[in-house]
Amino acid sequence: MNTVTLENTCNSKKTQKKNSCFATGILVALTCLLFLPAAASAERLRLQIDMGDKVFQAGHNRAAVLPLERLLHQQYPGIKLDKMELKRVVLVAKSQEGHGRVNLRVGNKTSREKLISGQPQDFKRRSAATFSKVLLFNPADRAGGEWQLQLKGKVKVRRVIVVVEERQRQPRPCKGFCGTPPHRSVLSFGQKGFVLQ
Repeated sequence: MNTVTLENTCNSKKTQKKNSCFATGILVALTCLLFLPAAASAERLRLQIDMGDKVFQAGHNRAAVLPLERLLHQQYPGIKLDKMELKRVVLVAKSQEGHGRVNLRVGNKTSREKLISGQPQDFKRRSAATFSKVLLFNPADRAGGEWQLQLKGKVKVRRVIVVVEERQRQPRPCKGFCGTPPHRSVLSFGQKGFVLQ
């Protein structure tokens, strides 16, 4: 009877040890799955440009331009935008007549115009509820160039939120055989005829 109890206790301890190792392995695997993609992905930054409810009014068939890079350098001195890729821009603004328009220009690519809503009676009010958020995505994909918001109509801008991501290092193109020495075949003529060495 004691022998059976002792064997059951030993088997129980072995099973617990296996289960403990298995659980630890699963925990390590889940931790890797959760944190490795975050470490491998580029860091995304959300940069806010405070505009202080500044009013922009463009002339007929013209647009008022907000040079985003220059505004970011003023608000964040020392930021290295050349190492960043623009992802999207959120404009917090309102238009006087509700017909204001905005688009995002990156280099020579321009997004579609989006409407900036507003009411004439709300234009002078400071309430956050009178401002709308307009989301604009980078139309240039990975291409570079100057970042600009182009505004049409009479528009009051409270802030601009610029979402950027660190550029991924591009692997260098492989020249030749990527570091492996090329195998040189030599065709020579011997006693048995042509021989490939």
